[in-house]
Amino acid sequence: MNPQTNGILWKTITVAVIVFVTRWLLEEVRGEEPKIFHDSRVYGVRKRIQIAGFGAAGIFATVAIAFHREFTTPGELWLIMIPISSVLFGIWLATGSVITNDRGITKKAFFASRSIDWDRISGVRLYERQRYIEILAGEDKFSIDLRFVAHPDLLDQILRHSKVQLERK
Repeated sequence: MNPQTNGILWKTITVAVIVFVTRWLLEEVRGEEPKIFHDSRVYGVRKRIQIAGFGAAGIFATVAIAFHREFTTPGELWLIMIPISSVLFGIWLATGSVITNDRGITKKAFFASRSIDWDRISGVRLYERQRYIEILAGEDKFSIDLRFVAHPDLLDQILRHSKVQLERK
């Protein structure tokens, strides 16, 4: 096999693996439902996405520790930001929850928490292609992406409690 064909083959295999892993991560899994506590429903991050996020954080933390001398040389100090930001992104990806109850909806993330009462919600948008929900309440808004379990059930909860018309995009 000549080197050019070998390069094309490896690039094709790489793209196929990326497509397979992405489809596996984003696939709806039966049995993943929200946890119910009294009058609250807690929509956590999907298990597959948690595994991928914590796995990536672990790999990049290992890289940062293993190569800490190379990252901390005087001219190369900015390089340490690459694994550190990748660790933070992996933790953000794997953590968080959306909680609905009688009062409103709360989205908790790695570094922040936001709440909106049901009576303040003025609009709900569903971006079907990107598969996320956007909740509008005057100047406040937040989006709920497809990391969370039971996405259709969550949308039903939002529409039932807020009593607004769904806008599809």
